[in-house]
Amino acid sequence: MDVFSQLWSASEIAVTVPPASVHPVSPTPRPRATSADAHVRRMGGTDALDGRSAASLPPGRWVEDGRVALDPDDRSLALLSTADRLVLSSEGPWAIFDHGLGRVGAGMRAGGDVTVDPEHGLLYATDPSGCLGAHHLADGGRAFAIPLMLGLEWERGYVARRGQRVIVLSRERPLDPHAHVPRLRCMIEACDVGDPEVVGPDGFLESAVGAGDLVRTTPVLLAACRDRSIVLATTDRLYGLDLELTIEAAVEGAFTPVAMSLDEARRVHLVCSTPRGPAYWAIGLDGGRTVEAPLRATFAGTPFPPLVAHDHHVFVLARGGIAAFDPGGALRWERYDLGPIAGGLVTADDRLLVSAGERLLALRPDGTGEVLQGVGEALWTGPVLTPEGVLFVATRHQLLRLVPEGRAR
Repeated sequence: MDVFSQLWSASEIAVTVPPASVHPVSPTPRPRATSADAHVRRMGGTDALDGRSAASLPPGRWVEDGRVALDPDDRSLALLSTADRLVLSSEGPWAIFDHGLGRVGAGMRAGGDVTVDPEHGLLYATDPSGCLGAHHLADGGRAFAIPLMLGLEWERGYVARRGQRVIVLSRERPLDPHAHVPRLRCMIEACDVGDPEVVGPDGFLESAVGAGDLVRTTPVLLAACRDRSIVLATTDRLYGLDLELTIEAAVEGAFTPVAMSLDEARRVHLVCSTPRGPAYWAIGLDGGRTVEAPLRATFAGTPFPPLVAHDHHVFVLARGGIAAFDPGGALRWERYDLGPIAGGLVTADDRLLVSAGERLLALRPDGTGEVLQGVGEALWTGPVLTPEGVLFVATRHQLLRLVPEGRAR
């Protein structure tokens, strides 16, 4: 039986939606996507993790327009952005900068990812007490904390907000390294922050109310949101949920998800492990799979969700290479000679911007392209491209600002 449970209940919750089996279908031409996010909310860019940017890449030669030193012990992981802020997420610390590279705030996280919420002017990160901390993007000051279930015993791997509702994906992690935990669990939970939001004298959000949770005994559970829909991927299953955590669709097959993103039609782009090895799938929540493409072993543990261009080319990234697929799912090109990949995004004009070794590259769907900038040391984050056409990227030691020649300050 296909079941979830709830954290504080011994009863099982059966999935009553009949699962659709994975089956091949022919791809059909699709119109160009017209919407994209102007913000980089997380590693993967958007809540859908598709890596789409609303900005096009300006033409011309790119030059450095400023840099700021970073503490190399922080070990940069991801660079996020809003209309007037950059957030650098590192292994422990996070820091907020303005677009002129002035540092305006900083803090610490205790595992999990950092997410920006530009609509509410907030940054979310698990704080050292295990709560989900919300901090003002203006100056990094603490806005409130949400006491999520079981605190530090769960790592918060994905956070998304829709209005007053916050969706959090968590993975169990034993605090005692010697503890015997035979089967780890993953959980998705929903919380309403309240309207108005009421913050108590201790900084906790007193108006926050738990709105439900689903727990699965599994080592892997991935999540992505598109509009008011949630998609979960776990071993041999995909699920479509609404914001009430009601399961509306289910797909069954033989796969273990590795990385996932969604396009505008809620089609799932999945890097997965299959009985025949690593693969890239494009699959709908009706089970119809339009793409089943083998991947090299390089992609087996990739941390990068597939990047989906506006014209539906797909770029699958791994630390050791890139595989590009046309909108019909045919392999267009692959590269394994670029150096270690630290992340990428796709622009509104369908360019893949990727941090590769010491270089920031701009690649076209046909694989041609150019080096935008060589920085002299390894890049540690993917790039950020603002709507104004300014690029930011970080190494272990520096945060850099790049602009087209002639626009330098």
